[in-house]
Amino acid sequence: MNWQPIFIIPFTWVVLLLSGVATVALLRQQSTDRSAVYKQAGNVLPKARAELEVKVLQRTAELARTNALLQEEIAKRKQLEQQIIQSERLATLGRMAAALAHEVSNPLQIIRSYLDLIMDFPLEPDEKERYLQIICCEIERLREVSQNMLHYAGSHPVQQQYVSVADLIEQVLVLTSKELQKRGVQVTTDIQDVRPVMAVREQLIQVFLNLVINVIESTSDDSGLLEIALWSKNGRVIVSFTNDGPAIPSSALPHIFQPFYTTKSEGNGLGLWVSHNLIRRHTGTLGVENLGVERGVRFTVTLPAASALGIEI
Repeated sequence: MNWQPIFIIPFTWVVLLLSGVATVALLRQQSTDRSAVYKQAGNVLPKARAELEVKVLQRTAELARTNALLQEEIAKRKQLEQQIIQSERLATLGRMAAALAHEVSNPLQIIRSYLDLIMDFPLEPDEKERYLQIICCEIERLREVSQNMLHYAGSHPVQQQYVSVADLIEQVLVLTSKELQKRGVQVTTDIQDVRPVMAVREQLIQVFLNLVINVIESTSDDSGLLEIALWSKNGRVIVSFTNDGPAIPSSALPHIFQPFYTTKSEGNGLGLWVSHNLIRRHTGTLGVENLGVERGVRFTVTLPAASALGIEI
């Protein structure tokens, strides 16, 4: 009789039983270890969370202080820039005072002459009426000149409005006409019919005045040429001021719109910087280029037309 199978079966059971016991013991050990880890993590996480919250609060406070300082610095810079713009406006007006004085003296002389005629000579009613109309026109001209001076020089709230660029060019040429004649600068214009722009009228006048005055000051031989062109392209209104004066040195071109940079012996280096900033405020551009040897310099102003801003007129 073969007893081997009888002993093999219980032995297998024993092996399986022992294996099961070992497995259960291992699982219990792992469970115990895991519980210890969870317990340790449970003690560490709240502390880490608290430290993180403290760091976040500290960083938030630092960012708040930095932001407050930055806002204060921005406000100071804007205030200083506005003061510089106003100062440059007054300086420009001062340079034009002599020409404007001449502009005022002409209508005064005309008024005086026609008043003398009316007072000293017998005139026909219609002739007298015609002279009185001339006097009224010259008085209105004086009023416009004085109002333009006060309006341009005054510091008042900035407000954009529909502006005809052609009208501004005409006004600037009136303001500078006597100085242009004095320096022998011949002016030619090519003014096309373009849509108005949304702008601060006085600020655009300031820019155009600066560009014309630059031409006047660059003329040294009592002769020169200024070409002003106005046209539109792709929803942009474009104005160019071209002179036949000397080219700007290539080393100076990258710095021409920087504050306090100037190639003039008596300049303060603010005119073009102010002009550049004012045009940028109008979402426009102000550029400069040399046209070549003995061909002059061109400044170009581009502004969005009112229709390009979604404004129908």
